[in-house]
Amino acid sequence: MKACHEITISYSLKIYKCCVCKNSLWPFFKFARCQACELRLHCNCQSQLKHLCRPIQGGISSSSEHSVRANPINFLETNLQIDIATASNDFSINNYRVLKLIARGSFATVYLVKDKVSGDLFAMKIYSEEKAQNIDLGFGISLTAVANNEIEILSSLDHPNIIQLLEVIKSGNQDWLCLVFELANDHILTSQKAIEPPMSEKQARNIFIQLVKGVEYMHKNSIIHCDIKPENLLFKDNVLKICDFGISQRIISGSSVKLRAQGTRAFFPPEMCNSNKEEIEGAPLDIWAMGVTLYYVVFGVLPFQGDAVLELYDSICNSKLTFPEKCSAGLRNLLEGMLWKDYTKRMTLKMIKAHEWLNI
Repeated sequence: MKACHEITISYSLKIYKCCVCKNSLWPFFKFARCQACELRLHCNCQSQLKHLCRPIQGGISSSSEHSVRANPINFLETNLQIDIATASNDFSINNYRVLKLIARGSFATVYLVKDKVSGDLFAMKIYSEEKAQNIDLGFGISLTAVANNEIEILSSLDHPNIIQLLEVIKSGNQDWLCLVFELANDHILTSQKAIEPPMSEKQARNIFIQLVKGVEYMHKNSIIHCDIKPENLLFKDNVLKICDFGISQRIISGSSVKLRAQGTRAFFPPEMCNSNKEEIEGAPLDIWAMGVTLYYVVFGVLPFQGDAVLELYDSICNSKLTFPEKCSAGLRNLLEGMLWKDYTKRMTLKMIKAHEWLNI
């Protein structure tokens, strides 16, 4: 039977929401079928399924409309039998041939894969749902929720400086989920130790300008990244790609995000280290992390350090920001503005773009 979305074992999805409960819809995990167009969609309310196929423009936000993504994400299924926990290479998932293991973590595995038709290379991140459902990352957040959040956020973003999620593959008979990304495999740096030598200000400026453009686009679309750091900045053909949106948050109303423990402590702003509030301002959080990242890129060390968590938090909240003698006056002024401990006085993206050091 011909469906209005031309689905067989695969289909494309822009962004949909339920007309009843207003929740976003996901075509995996628990399946529901729209009575109007046969498109399989899931809605938490599980009612009036015939109304669930109405598209909206871009993401899920009550405050503003977002642009429709030019290339919708493909959502696919497969009946492949594979033990993801032990597999390394020499297997295929749908049209992708796995070439080599890139990284294996506790919760997900990343592979370099090749499209068997086009020959193009991609990065594939595979989550084990069985493990994910049993892992609590704190504040009631499971790894499954992190994977779903990354899909939902990236579904509504389309910018040259943000990594593109191209496809989601759900196993039909096994508990694993594949996310296929454009390949951007050049890290700018690693923030685990001091760098010798650090980047020049000219090199750092080129990276930072692209970072500003990507973050500005996210914020305009009501997305706060919440984990900006060098490891989450990749390069593809000299173009910066911001990645890892698992703990990012969409601002539904106001300008605050929920205060959570996820992220990288060395990049936490002071308001995350000493706040008893359930929510903090979203944009200043990303601005602070951008400042720490820029400082690290140029000087090779983190601006605030501590051997233990409480010592690190004390340094972030109370230590004075210092600079090497080689630091230019313009960069020093920019970093002081971005790393202002009082978030109400911290630089905004508009102020950063207008700063003389960037020359945007």
